[in-house]
Amino acid sequence: MKAFFKKFKRNFLAGSLFLAVWLLPIPGLALTVEEIPNPRLINGGWVSDRAEILSNATEAQLNQMIEQLEGQNRVEIAVVTVPETTPASPKELTTKLFNYWGIGKAGEDNGVLFLIAVNEQRVEIETGYGIEGILPDAKVGRIIDTQIVPRFKQGDFDGGTLAGTKALVLVLENYRSSVADEPKPTDNISENWHLLAMGLAGCGVFALWRGINIYLIRHRIFLAPEGRSRIKKIREDHHSIYCLQCKKRMAKLDRTTLESYLSQPEQVAQKLGSVVFEGYKCSHCSEELTGQGFHLRAYVSNSEQFGECSSCKELTMTRTLKKVLSEPTWNKEGKQIITRTCHYCNSCEAIEEKIPCLNPPPNTVFLKPTGRSNMARAKFLQLSKSEKPIHCAYCRYPMAQLDSTEVRFVLNQPEKVAQKLGSTQFIAWKCPNCSQQLTDGICHLVAYLSSESRFRQCPTCHELTVTRTEKVVNPATTYSSGTRIIIDECHCCEYRQEKSETIPRLPSPSSDSSWLISSDGGGFGGFGGFGGFGGFSGSDSDGGDFGGGDSGGGGAGDDW
Repeated sequence: MKAFFKKFKRNFLAGSLFLAVWLLPIPGLALTVEEIPNPRLINGGWVSDRAEILSNATEAQLNQMIEQLEGQNRVEIAVVTVPETTPASPKELTTKLFNYWGIGKAGEDNGVLFLIAVNEQRVEIETGYGIEGILPDAKVGRIIDTQIVPRFKQGDFDGGTLAGTKALVLVLENYRSSVADEPKPTDNISENWHLLAMGLAGCGVFALWRGINIYLIRHRIFLAPEGRSRIKKIREDHHSIYCLQCKKRMAKLDRTTLESYLSQPEQVAQKLGSVVFEGYKCSHCSEELTGQGFHLRAYVSNSEQFGECSSCKELTMTRTLKKVLSEPTWNKEGKQIITRTCHYCNSCEAIEEKIPCLNPPPNTVFLKPTGRSNMARAKFLQLSKSEKPIHCAYCRYPMAQLDSTEVRFVLNQPEKVAQKLGSTQFIAWKCPNCSQQLTDGICHLVAYLSSESRFRQCPTCHELTVTRTEKVVNPATTYSSGTRIIIDECHCCEYRQEKSETIPRLPSPSSDSSWLISSDGGGFGGFGGFGGFGGFSGSDSDGGDFGGGDSGGGGAGDDW
């Protein structure tokens, strides 16, 4: 009886502490992991659509796919959408939420968190330690780039989320748990560990010595003991020059001895810096040589400032600009007159050269002279802050931005309504070079679309001229679901649509006591979406909370 009252007192205090913390108001407006509903505790599902960008049909498909995967090999995937993550970054919130919910099975860490931050226009997929082998970061990045981002750029959140989750499930179907007992070291190794360490150290020293020798051998340069050679290179390490005949290292000649063997044009070229001459002598083979007794190697400059004289047969000519005949433009080459003068024989020649077209900066954005492009509004903020230049994709000329008055003249009625509503911001760019010859418009219109869920595209106007409003008919309670009416109405045409939706039943703290007080009186389990206490222990249960896995910090993310 005494043990029973002790157990009852401990569980009663734990439950009281939880209710006190849960009923306290949460300060601040920043999104925390406690505010994100845990789908495992609410409805036993795997999707938490806080941003309300997924349809009911999509959520049902996602839950079916993930439930089937979890039943097959115990892998857990959570799909979460949030309006924004500020002040935390999407990556920081993803890691915190992963470990807060404990996605994946304890000890196996085989969980995946697929998080979509709408306002940041960012996708993050985080993986647990146990599946990083079958789902490495590079493969996650390819799934995001090929399956998710292209659809999100078109505003298709349902299609992108389904395609990304299907790709993850397809890979994870081949997952097999690697949790097993570590093999115990044999008695022989434990008794002779010092011999093993000495052997490994010896192998390391030998491998290092062998690697150094291979490096030196591969970087040796073999030259004939006598003769000439030229190479387009600034210079070589004279310690790596070896004789081709006897394989011995060759010695470098001093400057005074070398100059006596150079011709006058070669001396002029060396003085100009167009060619650097070096002499290498083999002490073992020089006595048998009948010529100059060493190898003369010429290192030729790559600079376009120098040229070869047709008379001197050496790089003794330099070039200077005499006159510009025509300046280059963004799409047309220019012309100039260049004089080439030899510094030995004084010969001179004038040649006509082309000047390359002007090159736009590396961060230039190219647009067609006419047409329309749709971009997310966050991209507009990035472009305005970075001040990237806008150039014409046809003639490469810089494009001019039209003012707000001129923009209104090129917008049709639905576009004007969308701009007035604030769902779309239009910027127009005009090419001064191509605009005179255009027949299908005078400018390129860039539409920056809002990601707010209250705006919808009208099926008749094909613009974001529809606003969505909600009217609650029957509010949901902890005992029954509610009903609300969704109204979509276009501000440009007569389009209007109403539909009824079911509001899920509110979660009740007392509806499932298994996650509050364990059957053995062992304290708190994982509280999931209600601000749980990570320090308390809990037990896994099918259809309850996540399994208690940890994040490996792996995965990938990208903007759309």
